Amino acid sequence: NAGDVLVELPRESCLVLMDDAELPFPEFCTNELWAKLTEQNKWAVKVALNLLHERSLGEASPFRVYIDQLPKQFDLLSQWSDDELRLLQYPAAARAAEGQRKEDDAAFELVRKHSPATLQNPAVTKESLVWALNMVRSRVFSGRLSDNAQTKKNLLPKALAAGTAFAAFLTSQTQEGRWLAVFAMLALVVFDKEPEPGEEGGAKLAYVLMPLIDAFNHASLPTKTEFEFSAAAFRLRSPTRVKENEEVFISYGALGNDELLVRYGFVALDESAVEHDTYVYQGLAAWLDANHEPCRRAKGADGARTKQIRDARLETYVSQGVFRGDGTADANLEWALRCALATPEEWAKAGGTCDGFKLGGGAPEKRAREALAAACAARLAEMETSVAEDEATLAGGDVQDRARVAVQYRLAKKRILSRAVQKYA
Repeated sequence: NAGDVLVELPRESCLVLMDDAELPFPEFCTNELWAKLTEQNKWAVKVALNLLHERSLGEASPFRVYIDQLPKQFDLLSQWSDDELRLLQYPAAARAAEGQRKEDDAAFELVRKHSPATLQNPAVTKESLVWALNMVRSRVFSGRLSDNAQTKKNLLPKALAAGTAFAAFLTSQTQEGRWLAVFAMLALVVFDKEPEPGEEGGAKLAYVLMPLIDAFNHASLPTKTEFEFSAAAFRLRSPTRVKENEEVFISYGALGNDELLVRYGFVALDESAVEHDTYVYQGLAAWLDANHEPCRRAKGADGARTKQIRDARLETYVSQGVFRGDGTADANLEWALRCALATPEEWAKAGGTCDGFKLGGGAPEKRAREALAAACAARLAEMETSVAEDEATLAGGDVQDRARVAVQYRLAKKRILSRAVQKYA
């Protein structure tokens, strides 16, 4: 039944690494490396080394059974070839793969430079470090552990509840903003704790690998997965009623296919997943300026208006337009286009400010919708395959593994564009 305990894990059965922990295995790596990882906030590398250390112990590790059942390979985008990435037909995903590769390379370089003896251990190679990092990316839970005996409750996940981290990464105009989004993509915050009365600073941040709990598959559930935790144990309760012989799913959060593919290596095509997906139309402004006649005429025709649009920080939304899973454009994108496509008379009637077009309606709204429909139709037409072709490919069953995932992913993106065309035409 909903609310029944599915799994209860004593804390000692989990791989727990406190954020401020001193080097727990000086025979495995150097304090110099540990300090550098702390300085650069490379917590994922710390957890990966913790996992590799336990694996290096073999039969002597109390976590041997857990480690033995982990996937021997975990196929994330960083391991795809450039040709395979092109099958996604979405350059943003290829850049995410490049970002993962750079993270992997940087992690190995830190170990090589600051703890070269670690690489003398047969358990630590570039390949094994990447494997461990992929385990961390897809399985780690982070939050604050309380030594208080009282059970605390929270929902999964906290950092990614809005499901917009990937879009934030792509559209952020500052390096700082991008890194904030990347951090949100990396950590599932499942529990947090405010300081108890008389407790200074609250509970300490911890990173946890939870056997069995991390093996549940994801579904976009209408109710969120509930965790209970204390200093002694972690519990996972059923998010819904489950029939006999029916698979139990948990929700990894309100995640679109960008996050699911980048972090977990799979794509969701069910209708319940649509609302969490996005399409980031990179180069939207350039296409409109070059190909959509009303936008071409408006471009540069009114310098004062262009400055107002820029001052209202609406240009960004046009340069990289974001569409939600149901095909709806970001509200600020529509607002920006209404401002840009209003006639001089309409602009003056609205007070000569962007605020006058925030609510929409009228002829400027119609022009904005026509521009969005034209742009999305053009993007669909320039893709190497159509929606119908991708659907036929999947139905035929001839593609497998990465090729199949690529078709599923690009089909989900094309369906967003198709919905946008239908919505705005």
